[in-house]
Amino acid sequence: MLMAALLAMLVQQTLSYMCVLVLPVVAPEAAAELGVSTALIGAYSLFLYAAGLLSAASCGSFIRRYGPLRVSQYALCMLAIGLFLASPGILWLFPVSAVILGLGSGVSTPASSEILARYAPPRHAPLVFSIKQTGVPLGGMLAGLLVPLFAALLGWRGAFWAAGLMCAALAMGLQPLRARFDAGRDPGHPLGGADVFRTLKQVLAEQQLRELAIAAFAFVGVQALFGAFFVTYLVEGLGYGLVEAGGIFAGSQSVAIVARIFWGWLAGRLNIARPTLAALGVAMALACACMASIQVGWSTTVILGIGMLYSGTALSWHGVLLSEIARRSPPGQVGQFTGGVLAFGNAAMMAYPAVYGLLLGLGVGYGVGFLLAGIPALIAGALFLLPLRSGGPGRLATGN
Repeated sequence: MLMAALLAMLVQQTLSYMCVLVLPVVAPEAAAELGVSTALIGAYSLFLYAAGLLSAASCGSFIRRYGPLRVSQYALCMLAIGLFLASPGILWLFPVSAVILGLGSGVSTPASSEILARYAPPRHAPLVFSIKQTGVPLGGMLAGLLVPLFAALLGWRGAFWAAGLMCAALAMGLQPLRARFDAGRDPGHPLGGADVFRTLKQVLAEQQLRELAIAAFAFVGVQALFGAFFVTYLVEGLGYGLVEAGGIFAGSQSVAIVARIFWGWLAGRLNIARPTLAALGVAMALACACMASIQVGWSTTVILGIGMLYSGTALSWHGVLLSEIARRSPPGQVGQFTGGVLAFGNAAMMAYPAVYGLLLGLGVGYGVGFLLAGIPALIAGALFLLPLRSGGPGRLATGN
């Protein structure tokens, strides 16, 4: 069942990430038609990831009551609805769309982690989680390739409909797996807002989970800028066309597929998850500095190379970090603690694009925001070089 779980959650993760990038990819065309600034992507991201933070932190009780597969289906349906609401191009509907997208995207990773934690042997967990998390660069590639194509064929509004229908189709396609993957659910498990604060308190109370939460904030923030503003950087800052910029965006992320698998294999094979995360933090800071240094007139090859360096680090750490969360979580609560740690990542998804959008609005330019984003990543990487205290809330739950 490991292969079935891995494939299903890989496809779910791919579509989930593609959907949150639909607006950033079509933003130059949509903003021009609607007469607004692309800097408003930051505000859109703020609404999206505020909702994602709430859903990630509170999803543990929903996963235990309804099952991780049902929650995955819920996530896909919410993504579809959010995209459909953005399609008319009515300005006040965009924040509503963002909130609904956030409620869906925030639970997709905790739900999939709960499923994979049951079947992944501890030694291979970093690799298994990393393979599943290749859905993020795959989703980015699909966003870079399909969304501009949808926009060219159907208009930018049609791109929202096409992506939304893909999510709805997958939600229905997962139904045959529910009996197996949701067999352990507890229909009587209570739902309540107290889960949010209890989970966050537990995450902050334990050293390894706390360090993972800090890393999630710093690393997700660096990733968020790439997804929200790289295409706009290329189009408005460097003069590329939307289709060409989408190709660079997609090509940059191709390396992340291999990089994620490599980092997961390395961390699991040599049992060096913490040193791997430390190295990734340092490398992300370097990638941010390179991104900030790009100048008008640089060759596409150089810009693509910088994008690949950025993608190979800032978009490639997830499997290692998620497997560490699973290893530190009690059996049956992997989704809960994954959601708790990733809530800090969702906070970064709110903060980083919002600050970056503010800097753009002030006329600071595209490079400074990337340079500043590298500093917390460097600090987070250094934390994994510190000695550990023994103990923790649990170990990875394994299945047959």
